[in-house]
Amino acid sequence: SHLYSNQSEKWELDAEFFSALSKWTLDHPESTLDRVLERVDQAIEDGRDYMEIIPDTPFPARGLIQAVAQLIQLSAKISRAQREVRDFSLKIINWVNRVKESFEKAGNGQFTNITRNNLADMRGLIDEICGWASERLVVISILLCFPYLPAVQKDNRWSISNNEIEDEIRDFEARLDDAEKLFNVCTN
Repeated sequence: SHLYSNQSEKWELDAEFFSALSKWTLDHPESTLDRVLERVDQAIEDGRDYMEIIPDTPFPARGLIQAVAQLIQLSAKISRAQREVRDFSLKIINWVNRVKESFEKAGNGQFTNITRNNLADMRGLIDEICGWASERLVVISILLCFPYLPAVQKDNRWSISNNEIEDEIRDFEARLDDAEKLFNVCTN
């Protein structure tokens, strides 16, 4: 199992990314962004390594899928939050697909300029969410492997509740919803 790192495969939400993703989708309809995520989700659910499922370069969303896979891994560890986290992961991928399609249709103009200016913030939000999931995976792994170590029992940093995770997910969802609303305003 892989832990997310800002040093892993680089990816950007920019015109070049969406152009490459559009070309990839046309050239590889069997490996669209959502289909790759479905296969990664299934691999994680089956306890298999998901890295071999993600297409290699020139697949432009390899880093994005690696990052979102952290959310899916987290959901596999926390049964109460499982469906909610997986739905949230899919929501991120669907949003990226919608932006890609909008760029395909729009060409240049005010929409693309406004959207490009906001993509860096959205990419930062996705990065933050996936980094958060990776940190949670580390904590959960420590709790599962070493629950009786005195240092783990006494240190509140190692305590984690499903309610806390669900609250954090709701906060991220609200922020993603705000970004989607901005995107919808720009496309209409």
